[in-house]
Amino acid sequence: MKVKVNLLTRLKNYIKVLRGNKLTWQDVERFTDGFNRRTGALLDMYFNAIIKAGGVMPNNMLDVGCGKMYAKEYFAAKHGITYSGLDYKKRDNDTIVCDLNAKQFVENNYDMILLAGVIEYIHDTDWLFDQITNHSDRDIVMSYCTIEKNSDVDAREKCAWVNAMSGSEIIESMAKRNFKLVNNQSWQKNTDLYYFTRG
Repeated sequence: MKVKVNLLTRLKNYIKVLRGNKLTWQDVERFTDGFNRRTGALLDMYFNAIIKAGGVMPNNMLDVGCGKMYAKEYFAAKHGITYSGLDYKKRDNDTIVCDLNAKQFVENNYDMILLAGVIEYIHDTDWLFDQITNHSDRDIVMSYCTIEKNSDVDAREKCAWVNAMSGSEIIESMAKRNFKLVNNQSWQKNTDLYYFTRG
């Protein structure tokens, strides 16, 4: 049954594109093992960097674009971190519902903000970077498929990605908001993982 649903969704998306409409995040949303592996790799990079530096784990975190909340069990629960998930729709009773493309964000601050597979879908990345840097007291951990590793514009549009930044643009955007790069790694040849800290 799941295969039939996926085929139907793909057919609807194909028809939408044929009619000249662009795909949105809601059209392509799916949660695969690859999504979980990327989130896990991102959080492992963060954890290892903290341990290597002799640092302290955050007390709380905000998972922006939380989806199925993989980070809650994989990371937060293991390390005693208070978890909050934010998404464009309610995923459970505790989800903070905000539409980032409608410029909605939380009012609270967090020790760590996580963005795994989110930034590519945001129209106003300057606004998003303002929000995450204003609401993180310490760390920001994110993934992004840079233009260097994903330069095919048509392929980016098929993924419903609405922006195309270079790795240096991301690092510079964070630096001008007083967040310095602690670690940067490649994952699966097409995605960069970033760990920034305030200061």
